Amino acid sequence: MLSESVDLKAEKKEFNRKFLSIIMPLLVSSIFSQCLTFIDQWMVSTLGSTAIAAVGVSTNFFSVYFTFLYGCNTGAGIYLTRYWGQKNIKDFQRIIWTAVTVTFTVGLVMCLAAMIFPDIIIRLFNRDPLVIEKAKPYMRIVAVSYLLDAICYAVSFCFRNIGNVKIPMIQGIGSMMFNMFFNYMFIFGKLGSPKLGVTGAALGTLAARIVELIGLLLYFFLSDNPIRKNLFKALKTLNVGLYKEYLKTSLPLCANDMLWSLGLSFYYMVLPNQFHTEYHRVTLSHTKTPIPWGFLVVESPKTA
Repeated sequence: MLSESVDLKAEKKEFNRKFLSIIMPLLVSSIFSQCLTFIDQWMVSTLGSTAIAAVGVSTNFFSVYFTFLYGCNTGAGIYLTRYWGQKNIKDFQRIIWTAVTVTFTVGLVMCLAAMIFPDIIIRLFNRDPLVIEKAKPYMRIVAVSYLLDAICYAVSFCFRNIGNVKIPMIQGIGSMMFNMFFNYMFIFGKLGSPKLGVTGAALGTLAARIVELIGLLLYFFLSDNPIRKNLFKALKTLNVGLYKEYLKTSLPLCANDMLWSLGLSFYYMVLPNQFHTEYHRVTLSHTKTPIPWGFLVVESPKTA
């Protein structure tokens, strides 16, 4: 009995060690990734309430796409963990391509909408002419990052689902650090850059996404992992049946997350106009969301 009790304690200790070794990197990665939009709002706060509101409008629009990204990749993760456990690399690769093509297509639609109709989108959240004027260039530039995010999130979730959780953690920390660096340079006109204000925050965000994507892809293709082999051949094997199966699983997850995001978006549409609340104050209150959301987004990889 005593030996069994000792063995049980040892097993529990080992389980907790492995559990924390998976959860902590994911938690750090999620929190840092979610803080990216907060960085823009924090760094433009010195430019006044109009600048904060302009960034907040674009952030609310992006949050809808982010929850779609998260839902799609969570749905893909259900298949990825199964195929990785079965050592079924071919179907693993097909699911990655399925998630990328779906999220990239939706990202392209939202990118084009933000570039062509920024006035309409911004007026849904704020009708102040000064906010609209500052938000338009920010939204148009940041919209390009939607396409990069589709690839970044797919690669990041790929690493998560094969147990390599340190790479998403490094990605999250690195992305935030680069974002702060580029924001500092472009917003305030440092290191030889012109002082661009809110537009500089957008350029900083886009530049950080480009560096993040290049870093992830370099590691993915240069590291010794079986997924990269014949990856592009798997793209040719995609079919309608695979998309139907994938969407059947992913769409309910997307709907769940997007309804939450849309609810917040409607809140930011109605409250400032109905009660004449200053929009920048409501926007700043939204920046508290990343921390609890960071705890939530580790649930599915942890369970898997």
